[in-house]
Amino acid sequence: MKSKVTSSIAGATILITILSLAGKGFGFIREVVFANYFGMDAAFDLYLVGAVIPITINTVVLYIALNYFVPGYVHQKKTGADIPSYFTRTLSSFTLYSFLISLFFYFFSEYLVELYLGNVSAEKIQLASNIFRIFVISIPLNAAASVMIAYRQAEFDFILPFYSQFALNMIIILLILLFNSSLGIFTIPAGYLAGNIVQLLILFFKSRHLFSSFSKPFSKKGFILPSLDIPLLMVVAIESISQMYFLIDRYFFDSLPTGGIAAPNYAINIYLLPIGIFTSALTTAILPRFSNAFGENSPGEIEPLLKYSFSFNLLLYIPVTFIFFFYGETITRLIFQRGEFTHEDTIITADVLRYYSISIAFYATYAVLNKLLYGLKLHFHLLVITIAGILLKIIFSYLLVDNYLQNGLSLSTSISFIFYFIAALYIVYRKYPDFNRFLFIREFFFLTVNGFIALFVCLLLPLSGTGITVKILQILFFILIFAVNLKMIKYDPFNYFINVIKSMGYFQRNRNPEK
Repeated sequence: MKSKVTSSIAGATILITILSLAGKGFGFIREVVFANYFGMDAAFDLYLVGAVIPITINTVVLYIALNYFVPGYVHQKKTGADIPSYFTRTLSSFTLYSFLISLFFYFFSEYLVELYLGNVSAEKIQLASNIFRIFVISIPLNAAASVMIAYRQAEFDFILPFYSQFALNMIIILLILLFNSSLGIFTIPAGYLAGNIVQLLILFFKSRHLFSSFSKPFSKKGFILPSLDIPLLMVVAIESISQMYFLIDRYFFDSLPTGGIAAPNYAINIYLLPIGIFTSALTTAILPRFSNAFGENSPGEIEPLLKYSFSFNLLLYIPVTFIFFFYGETITRLIFQRGEFTHEDTIITADVLRYYSISIAFYATYAVLNKLLYGLKLHFHLLVITIAGILLKIIFSYLLVDNYLQNGLSLSTSISFIFYFIAALYIVYRKYPDFNRFLFIREFFFLTVNGFIALFVCLLLPLSGTGITVKILQILFFILIFAVNLKMIKYDPFNYFINVIKSMGYFQRNRNPEK
């Protein structure tokens, strides 16, 4: 029988998955709109170079806010501390630091862009620099929104962050549809900035009751910067370094053909779609549980959470790996091939996706191990893993890019992601020596064999031809055969997840994190 904690996580994961599916769906529609209007032309490559640093900073700030605020909030709540004061102190410090960072990057924008573009025309440098400056303005807005999102998630309110993210994506899409003919590529940064403003207003309106501490903004109870302790600095370093993959890829702009930056961008969006929906939902639901388990000194709750997470990820991502690897061209064609995105673009992007796909099950599982290591306060271990992984990315990028171009960059990313998983799993096994060391390997091997069986049976079916309809039917039959095999042998994790899906009441009965 599964524990109440695991059942509660299952229900929470399903609820957040539904919200993530809707939210990420609109984010993905945004990428489809990009492909339709801009394809893989030179202007879109320049946009990706100009936007990469500010977007990376915004992503880092969001992760830092979640990993810093949520555990701190749980502690503050248990000790009966002043929550509004803690919230406003965190919000003010995040916003101020981000504003200072924004100023620095704004004034040095052209120099930073030149580092990536190398020997290109002054016109291209100016275009990328202007895009860079518009995105930089969004950094403090995003920082304030990130803290409010972290507060909402700590309160198990996942709906408001969904609405705010939905608004951001919709504004970007609307601006492209309405003003692309007049503004061109600048509709993307303009939409992103406008969307950040609307997102912040939505979050502020629903969180305004927490701002009472700002009545005296420069008092000790109001605007005050918390001390930058070593764990927080390590969190900043870990999240910053782990977001450098896009920066590294953009550095090889001169070594790639036109579209060599855009193809990995489109491919990684396909790769990250299931992770953004399902794994983000799982880690969002599981982070407060880890924090509670450590806060209450209940290590016995950790093992069922890990078993649940391993089973969840492998059941989902092994078939996803097969689909991306063997049917990547069909997936890319179905999603992106329209407007400015040509058949040739589809082939290039699908090749990149195949190299990414080999790491997806490992990377998704690492996301859970990452939360566990944060909960165990093993910041130094995470920092070492992150630095080593990014060094592997840099080394293999240099070794592979000349011969394999953008495919080499994607393969170097997969090598680094697999290393993250292996290193984190080793540390967890050292911390919990009684944990089943062969659980992941056993489940991974079994489900991979099942994947090849399903693929072989699927290829034997009388579905010949290369048309999109035939390929979609092959994918659907692959999924069906994969699932039927598990059902026939009464594979316990599969049956458990089916039962959870049938009984959404789990989450409603266990919403209270204290239960």
